[in-house]
Amino acid sequence: MQACSRQGVRLEDRLEQILCGLARHGYKAWEPFLPATEAETEALRGALDKSGLTMPSYYQNLRLHEPGENEAVVQQALEQAETGLQLGARWAVVNAEPINWSGTKDKNDKQLAAQVEALTVLGQEMTRKGLRLVLHAHDAEMRLAAREFYHMLEAVPPETMSYCLDADWLFKGAGNSWLAVRDIVDRYAARVAVVHLRQCHEGVWAEKLDEGDIDYAWIVARLERERFNGPVHMEIATAEETPITMDRMEAHRESLNYATQIFAKTTSSNRVGLSGSAESDLLERIMAFELDEPSSQLPFTARLAREQGWTTVFSGRVVTEYKRFAALAMLAGHPVTPSEQVDQAWHLHLLYTRNYWNAFCRDVLGQELHHGPTAGGSDENEKFHDWYGRSLSSYHRIFGEHPPNDIWPSPALRFANAGSGKWVDTSKFWLVPKPGFLDKFRR
Repeated sequence: MQACSRQGVRLEDRLEQILCGLARHGYKAWEPFLPATEAETEALRGALDKSGLTMPSYYQNLRLHEPGENEAVVQQALEQAETGLQLGARWAVVNAEPINWSGTKDKNDKQLAAQVEALTVLGQEMTRKGLRLVLHAHDAEMRLAAREFYHMLEAVPPETMSYCLDADWLFKGAGNSWLAVRDIVDRYAARVAVVHLRQCHEGVWAEKLDEGDIDYAWIVARLERERFNGPVHMEIATAEETPITMDRMEAHRESLNYATQIFAKTTSSNRVGLSGSAESDLLERIMAFELDEPSSQLPFTARLAREQGWTTVFSGRVVTEYKRFAALAMLAGHPVTPSEQVDQAWHLHLLYTRNYWNAFCRDVLGQELHHGPTAGGSDENEKFHDWYGRSLSSYHRIFGEHPPNDIWPSPALRFANAGSGKWVDTSKFWLVPKPGFLDKFRR
């Protein structure tokens, strides 16, 4: 967009040419501004089809800080979200507009509160549509000790809104401070759903992504700890001081090569090097994976039923939900937590070490899926409670239906009796249910 503007041409007039050029250089996805008209929508659809690129996310600037305007802005954004869904988007990246793009006036507390309310409603409604709201921030939100930036991420619930990490804008907004960027990434890594890549050298935008002020290798390593699995988009920008040594397409090709290297340990379906169709292929492979060995006298599903005291039918349903949980771990874009029943299936599968680590993780998932038990304490309880709630939301978003309540209960029920289960040798002991009236004494 910046290059087109400097050449005095509209991006829309060269969209197909640009997208096809990016595809030839190895790009697989495109994050556009949402089209404003039906003709622009069809032009974008045509360019995507011609180039073979997918559109996992789109970008919007929304004026959300004026109390009297919020409802109309949110409603219009939800109507426009239908266009995004039709074009294949799953993430809606939204930037809350400043009071004035060229000024330095900051929002007051009343305006920030209105913005929180608008983002909360927008996120809730987008989730119902199958979209995930993702907040993007520029340098303006970092003014006044990053008051606006922190308040949005602290006040809007994480199950309602994720975060788009644009480290370059954080860096500039914090006075070219890499330490500030590290602190923010460390604090909100679990919430990152989309990443925008751009580099600068000594505070000046670089013509391509490479080593520079922002340590992307560290960022990737930190996000990997949270099993980040969302889209990664290249956003090359230049300033008047930027040394230009190559054309834009060559800069994007070299940037992609660098990004591919630093993301080499990941196999996410929406990385810069993989298409959205790979996500469907992954999901199909997971659901087709067979845990029961036909030649076994005690196959996996029957063993799970025997150990848990379930019927074989219920055990089979739990196995299906376990595979869906594995898909969530790969596709949700945030850490996930299983239900108690699904966790028992996971525990059992881990005992089949060759099947789990080789046949399932290596050959189907394409990466390791580790089981991380709680370290104990109230902070851990809150973390897993949060992750479980987000898992339920992403389940609906990814699979298009709500999870079955008898296998995926509400967070309150899921953790009501956490840690109270015990192994019992039923050949030595009888199990008698406690009378229901005793529950009130445990509260």
